[in-house]
Formats: sequence, C-alpha cells, structure tokens
Amino acid sequence: MTYAVPGPIRTNIITSTSVGGVDSPFTRTRAVLDMMKGWEIMKAVTEGTEYLRENSEAFLPLEPREDFHSLSCKSKSCSI
Repeated sequence: MTYAVPGPIRTNIITSTSVGGVDSPFTRTRAVLDMMKGWEIMKAVTEGTEYLRENSEAFLPLEPREDFHSLSCKSKSCSI
C-alpha cells in the first residue's frame, strides 16, 4: 500500500511498512499515518524557538494584507 500524507507536513514516509507482522510497533498502518499529521506540531514544540523560526512559513502564514518585511519581523521575534 502507498499513502500520501496530505498538507504541508514534511515526511519521508510514502509507503506503509510491516516489519515483523501486524503486531509489530514498526508497522505503519493508516491510523499511524493519520496520527503523523500532528507530529510536526509536537516536533516544533520539542525543538523550540530556532525550529519555529526556521519553519516560520508553515507556522506563521502570511496574512492577506501583510507584506514580506512584516512577516520577516514576525518570524524573527516569535518564540516558544
């Protein structure tokens, strides 16, 4: 089976894997792939401010009337 994880989530997983059978903790089922959507948020929280600033385009979207300079200032001043 091949799954594509939707959205702006950065992942290298494109297929399900089954190492050791269905009871193995390494088996990637549809449920696990669905849970992966929230892992990027948890990674940002655990990695901290630098990670948030490096990936600001994913976490701090450009507002409709906001210019790039404002976004740059916003990303430089954000913190966890």
